[in-house]
Amino acid sequence: MTAPDAGLGALMLGITLAVFVLSLRYRKEFMIHHPERRRTYDSVLLAFLLVASGIGLTVARELSGTEGENWRTLSFLLSLGGVSAFLAGWLDLLKDLAGIPRVEPLVEFDGTTVNDLSPGLYFCLSRNLPEIVRNLMVGRAALIVSREPIDSIRERFQAQQTPVLWLTKVNGKNTVHPHRLEFLTQTLVDFMRRDERDKLIILEGIEYLILELGFQKVFKFMTTIKDYAVVNNTIVVVPLDERTLDKKELTILGREFQMLGLKTKT
Repeated sequence: MTAPDAGLGALMLGITLAVFVLSLRYRKEFMIHHPERRRTYDSVLLAFLLVASGIGLTVARELSGTEGENWRTLSFLLSLGGVSAFLAGWLDLLKDLAGIPRVEPLVEFDGTTVNDLSPGLYFCLSRNLPEIVRNLMVGRAALIVSREPIDSIRERFQAQQTPVLWLTKVNGKNTVHPHRLEFLTQTLVDFMRRDERDKLIILEGIEYLILELGFQKVFKFMTTIKDYAVVNNTIVVVPLDERTLDKKELTILGREFQMLGLKTKT
């Protein structure tokens, strides 16, 4: 290996190690926001480590003048393992992306909307939710987000076609991890923007999100959803058990959002 070649090899080794160390440093933070991508992230980390090992072995062997087919074979296998690990992570990512639910607006209960609510985000008491939902789903394309499994939600609301997303840490079809708040936000906004029809979003599990993420972060999430709902002709209903929040939190929510009662008909 000539001096320029050795310099290039050392540069490649330095870059690969730097990327590995930087990725390792941010691994914990990444896992907080995207825990379902652990395998993908770790595969890419392993890829950088193996490639760096292969490059480092090659540079060391050439600089020291060490000869031998075994060293070349080992270096090749390390580099090949790194490429394989990277491809495994990439394919895993593509598989995850292919499984992201595309929520299409669908009016399951035809009819004329029978209330005069303005678009926006409203709270309601959890015990009043079924009756409120039955009124609001008429003539509206609805989406339900809940802590309950999808089959349970369909039975409770008698909604067999309305799209449902399950807030859970269990990976599966039409599930959303509670720490993926940015993803949930984008999914809800995409649903609102899909077409010009009146829409309804039932957003259950706010207490669960607060427990997982903290009140401040969830409050900001709800204000964002409210603003998008206002400009996209959407009513968002958030059932709430007031016993789960303290007085200060209830006061903050009361200043920003209205409480919805049972009188939703005109």
